[in-house]
Amino acid sequence: LDPEALQNQGILQLRDALNAVPGVISTSTGGQTGAVSSLFIRGTKTADSQVVIDGMRLSDSSTPLGNVLSGGRVYDVGSIEILRGPQGAIYGGESIGGVLWMETPRGTGDPRGSATFEAGAFQSLAANAMFQGETGPLSYFLAGGYEETDNDGPDENFHQGSTALRVEGKIDPVWTVGTTFRAFDTFYDDHGASENRVDSSLATLYATGVISARWTARFLAGYQQESYDNDSDYGNYGTDTRAGSISTDHELTLAENLRLLAGGFFHHDSFQVTDGVDEGGDRYGIHSALEWEPVANLTTTAAFRWENYDSYGDEFTWRLGSIYQLEKSGTSFRAGLGRSFRAPSYNDLFYNTDLVYFKYVANPELEAQTSIGWDIGIEQKIGDHH
Repeated sequence: LDPEALQNQGILQLRDALNAVPGVISTSTGGQTGAVSSLFIRGTKTADSQVVIDGMRLSDSSTPLGNVLSGGRVYDVGSIEILRGPQGAIYGGESIGGVLWMETPRGTGDPRGSATFEAGAFQSLAANAMFQGETGPLSYFLAGGYEETDNDGPDENFHQGSTALRVEGKIDPVWTVGTTFRAFDTFYDDHGASENRVDSSLATLYATGVISARWTARFLAGYQQESYDNDSDYGNYGTDTRAGSISTDHELTLAENLRLLAGGFFHHDSFQVTDGVDEGGDRYGIHSALEWEPVANLTTTAAFRWENYDSYGDEFTWRLGSIYQLEKSGTSFRAGLGRSFRAPSYNDLFYNTDLVYFKYVANPELEAQTSIGWDIGIEQKIGDHH
């Protein structure tokens, strides 16, 4: 998806933008701006979708994906991609339905800035500003925004502040290094029954090296924190998530028609619940994929991934795919088959409590939810624009 084109169409919220993708439904579960949002890719649950921002996997089984969606806006995103179907072999757990990939924009061209301001019904206000550009080998992008609305019912007020930053520089003919930072702070009053606050931030450092015409190396380190607080008639419920990861990917051209991707990662996280779970753990793994063009216009891929979770064990996932393109007619045929999984959350494994309407019973022997998925499709180009 092209964020700039979406803005020109008046589509500013991330969840509205995702609805432009076939096979994807994204909506606010409460029907209001600021309410926790859902993402259904090919009919799977929100928890079965994975979110990757600036190369770091944010969603895991313990991180509430809906908070990212409810606060997401398109003006500070440079690219939005949806990869449908089971993608565990490349992206790991929580990708049964698919993967949502987003990146902070890179600055381009002469230094320039812009600002917008909107006002409307229900005491709605929105303002955002952006400054970006390139100076020699250095590029930069900085955006910030604030919005508020009372929505269209009593006791449904929402307000949010957000910021996004990317600075990138080419230090020599081989290496490019950069950093990103994103944060948002959100408040939502859910019909007077509860007050919900989310404070989230993400920072990454990365380096990309074009070692040779046949070898490109990428390294990434990231840190994420998210605090969620819910004050309701039934008491207080809150979660605190902290996560750090390092990863590397290497792209190798073995022959003119053969390309190899290989990499590994290490991830540490901690998860706390008010008067409940206080757990942390590590996961680590390796992955590889081979892309082969045995004949002209036919590309086949095979990928696998192994990862180990401290909390319950290890997983092996795989995916096979193929695409055949007829250039003269603009026709593409493609198919895929893969395995994916969703790991049990810390709540699933360790949370024991009794509430008035709910009962959570810990099950430390849980294994992962798994799936096998396949897809087949035809794409036909009609004219220059369809």
